[in-house]
Amino acid sequence: MERPSAHRPLTAPCALPQRPAFGSPRVWLVAAILLALLFTGTSQAQGSLWDQMERSAGESAYPELVARYGGVARLPEEHTRWLNAIFERVAAQSKRSGSVGYSLTVVNTDLVNAFALPGGFVFLTRGLLDLTAWDPDQLANVMGHEVAHIDQDHYRDRIVRQLGMAFFITLFFRQSAGVDARVVQQLVSLTADLIDRGWSREDEAESDHVGQLFAAQAGYDPAGMVAFLQNLKEEEARNPGPQVAEVLRTHPLTENRLAAARQRAEELRPTYEATRTSRPDPPERLGVDTERALYQDPLGRFRFPLPSDWKPGRVSASESTTVVGSRDGRVFFVHVDPVPPGVRDAQGLADAVLERYRREVPSFELERPPTPSRLGSDEAAYFEYRYVDQDGRRLHEGSFAALHGNRAYLFQFADSPERFASTVAAFHRGAERFAFE
Repeated sequence: MERPSAHRPLTAPCALPQRPAFGSPRVWLVAAILLALLFTGTSQAQGSLWDQMERSAGESAYPELVARYGGVARLPEEHTRWLNAIFERVAAQSKRSGSVGYSLTVVNTDLVNAFALPGGFVFLTRGLLDLTAWDPDQLANVMGHEVAHIDQDHYRDRIVRQLGMAFFITLFFRQSAGVDARVVQQLVSLTADLIDRGWSREDEAESDHVGQLFAAQAGYDPAGMVAFLQNLKEEEARNPGPQVAEVLRTHPLTENRLAAARQRAEELRPTYEATRTSRPDPPERLGVDTERALYQDPLGRFRFPLPSDWKPGRVSASESTTVVGSRDGRVFFVHVDPVPPGVRDAQGLADAVLERYRREVPSFELERPPTPSRLGSDEAAYFEYRYVDQDGRRLHEGSFAALHGNRAYLFQFADSPERFASTVAAFHRGAERFAFE
C-alpha cells in the first residue's frame, strides 16, 4: 500500500466514416469548394462546415487526451447523471448548442483542472470535483467557462492561427494511418500546450464573463465562479505543489479577476433568481459534507463521520487511496487494496502493514502494537506509530486494519504528536460509525 502525502454523457466519441485520401485530386477539388464556401458562402454554410471540421479535430484528439489524464473516472451512476444534467443545462445556453455536440467527460486524476477540445468536448478532473466538494454552483460556472471557450471560437481561432487552414481540411478528409498519426499529434500537442500554459488574458476574461452568464441562465448562482476562484487561490496558497494544474500556477488569480467575477455575479442575480427554481435536485453529496459532518466516498464504497470542528482542506480520492485533510493539519486516510498474499485476518493485515512501514517510512516508531478492535461492523486491529512525512512534519498516526469482502482496508488518522491525544477520540468515534456500502 502506497504511503500518501498528508498534503495533497461519459462516453467516447463515435467513430468517423472513412474519408477519401487527402492527396487525391478529388479531395483537393472538394477542398477548394470548401474554402470558397468558408470565405464567401452564407453564414449557415460556414457554420456547418466549420462545425464538422472542428468535430473531426476534437474526435481525433479525444482518446489520447483522456489517456493522458488517467482515463474516464468511475463515478456512481446517479452522480454521473446529475453532472450531465447540470452540463446539459449550461451547454444549452451556448449559441452553438444546436450545431456542436457538447459532451462532458470526468477524467481520473487528482490534478485540479478543467479544459476542452474543439467540437464540444469538455473535461473536468476528479481533483476539481474534490476541490469544489461537488458544489453545483461552482461546477456550473466552471462548465460554463469551458463551454464559453468553444462558444466564442477560441479553439478554432487558435488552431487556424497556429496550424493553418490546411490542418482542418486534412482531418476532415483523413484516411490513411500515416496522415492521421501526424496531424492528430499536432492537435494533441497544441491542446496540451493550451492546457499547460493557458489562454490569453483576453480569452480568459471573455470566458469568465460568458461562463457566468451561461450558469445564471441555466439556474445556477453566478457567485459560484467567485467561490471557485477563491477556493483555487486558497488551495494554491496551502499547497503550491503539483496538485493544481500548471496553468493555474503560472497564471496567478488576480484580485482584478475576482473583483470582476463578483461584479458580474451581482449584475446577473436577477437572471439567476428567475431560473433557479427549475434546477435538478442533487443526489447525496459526495466527498466532504460539512452540513452533516460526513465524508461520503465518491466511488460508493464507504462513509464515515468527521469531527464536528473539521475545517475542510485538501481532499483526493482514487480507487486505492483517499486523503481527507483539515486546514489545521489533521488528516484522514483510507486505503483500499487487494488482500495481501497469506493474510487471513485483521491481525495479519496489521502485521503486514507494520512490516512494510518499518522498511519504507522515514523515522518510523511503533507507539502501540496491534490490539483487537472494530471498524464499523467488521473485526479490526488498531495500532499507533510516529513517522516523518514527505514534507518533513513529525506526525502521530492511528490505524484500523480490517478485511471486508475481498479487500483490505486501512482507516487512518494523523495529527501532530502534541495534539494527537486530544484529537484521537474523534477518530475512534469515526471508526465506530464507519460504514461499508
